[in-house]
Amino acid sequence: MISQTITESAGITVLKPIDNNISLTGSSQTIGATVIEASQGPVGRPVTVTADNWQSIFGKPLPMSAGTKAEGLRHLKDALTECAACQVVRVVGTGAQFPSLAFPVKPEAPAAKDYKVTVQSTPIVEDDTTKILLSSSALDFTVSTAEADGWTVDINSQLYNLHHFQHGATPVLWIAKDDSINLEAIASGTKLVIHGKTQQAPPEVLTASHPYGTEMAVAQDYWLVVWPVDGHPSNHRRVEITTLDDVDQRFTLAFYEDHYGQSRLVESYQVGIDTDDIDDQGLSAYAPTVLEERSSRFRCQVAYNSRWADVMPLSGAFTGGSNGESPTTEQWIEAWSRLKSDDISFDLLFAAGQYDTTVLAHAISIAEGRLTQFKLDVPPYLTESAALKWLEDANLVSYQAQAIHYPYKANDEWYGGKSLWGASGALVAAKARCYATPTGHGAVSGAHYTAAGESRGLINRRGIEPLHHMGFVLPDERVEARINPVDKGKFINDCLNLWPKNNYLRFEHVVAVLNAISHEFIQAASVAKFEPDGLTLSLLTTLANDICQRRVDAGAFVNPRNPERDGENPFRIDIKQLEIDLWQVEVSFAPTGVARRIALQPKLMR
Repeated sequence: MISQTITESAGITVLKPIDNNISLTGSSQTIGATVIEASQGPVGRPVTVTADNWQSIFGKPLPMSAGTKAEGLRHLKDALTECAACQVVRVVGTGAQFPSLAFPVKPEAPAAKDYKVTVQSTPIVEDDTTKILLSSSALDFTVSTAEADGWTVDINSQLYNLHHFQHGATPVLWIAKDDSINLEAIASGTKLVIHGKTQQAPPEVLTASHPYGTEMAVAQDYWLVVWPVDGHPSNHRRVEITTLDDVDQRFTLAFYEDHYGQSRLVESYQVGIDTDDIDDQGLSAYAPTVLEERSSRFRCQVAYNSRWADVMPLSGAFTGGSNGESPTTEQWIEAWSRLKSDDISFDLLFAAGQYDTTVLAHAISIAEGRLTQFKLDVPPYLTESAALKWLEDANLVSYQAQAIHYPYKANDEWYGGKSLWGASGALVAAKARCYATPTGHGAVSGAHYTAAGESRGLINRRGIEPLHHMGFVLPDERVEARINPVDKGKFINDCLNLWPKNNYLRFEHVVAVLNAISHEFIQAASVAKFEPDGLTLSLLTTLANDICQRRVDAGAFVNPRNPERDGENPFRIDIKQLEIDLWQVEVSFAPTGVARRIALQPKLMR
């Protein structure tokens, strides 16, 4: 958070602006930030998305039957029509979990075992096998043809390969047909010995599910655990381990998605379990590293003591993944708090259909701490008169916040028909157009342009229809409430902040300029930090003048409107050393105005 209060800590402070205009009557690469609900996507951390990849990461918007949670991704899409990228945090509710699959260690080969049996009747030749009926025995297992490799039968001190064995009231064994067998010597009562293996149930893949944030570990008797990291419940996904290469000690790790009886290969890698395994291209072939570097969907962990002998072909399907219940107010606040850190870079915050006023107040506090503007929605399903009442009850006050009301339906490009969602994302897109507008100085963005009107306030939707035909209010009532309306659902038609005082801070573009100056000063003034007095004064004077003069050239600063009080220059800089380790830079400037009201005065001539 940016410090706005002078303390004893070493640092640079931006003091709250002093506005003496009370009346009694960029970078072009804009980055937005928000918190949303979605059907998939990483949980609980900011993810950078663009217009090209947001849907592959978070999935398509939820249908409007899901309620207001369906709005979030629609707002994101609106914002990304102009923003270069957005930082997005996905929030989930109680019960949200991701699945995992743990692959068991290959069991040791069982010890050989002898089974004594007695012949019931003379053997019978059947095609390429010899069938021998046995007297009832305690044997309760079956050996299939596929499992019979290595099994033999001792008949009169001669060994013959077992073909297969079936237990039952009358057990039966089959041996491969052999002309050397004297069938007459195998009479009823003859003793035989079956040389085989102890029967074992095949090991199973362990399925589990975990709350988001769980640290994964490989359980005992397992050598590999695999899980999704893209926030997808993964209930139609499965994993296969195949194609074991005993020479290079690698295997194929493949991921599939199954839908409507069709299986689709999603990802496949040739990997090993040795941390030092390098492929022919000089890249790591170690399974966890391969997924970390090449997969956006899955991760895995190999047990530290794993051996190649532990690996065997197996497959398993993910189960237990869930998106959980609707997030609580506390869970929303926790998700928004992920955007507090100065390590997360963005220019504008937007509510994206969030109408919990406690959450909105928290988001506004983040915007104030980060010195960035926050765009929020008044519920679009409300009439204008109800919207005014909602905003009054919300009691949200901040010159960093803007409220927009968009009571219009528009075409739903994902599900067809008409859908209703707010316009905070569109308001961010409008401000991004401002930042991208060329100015009189190449190093200064268009923060001083207003995000409204036909030039920059376009709402990029089609099939627009009004939702209400009653409940309208007078324009002055909207202004007093600080609600920004939309003209016929097509153009943003005002530029007011949620600031009740009639001073310059009520205008969106003035605060945008303040924020831009503050951020540039913080970055530039770092070079003066911890320097001695003389050098500090020289650096701060040069830096402050450069920052302000660039805005004069860009048209953001103009000549004062009250030259008798403020002089003729667009800006004035006063630098003071208040304490031995504290310097204050006071910048006074006259921001450009905005043609928000235009009056025609007809005058008749004779």
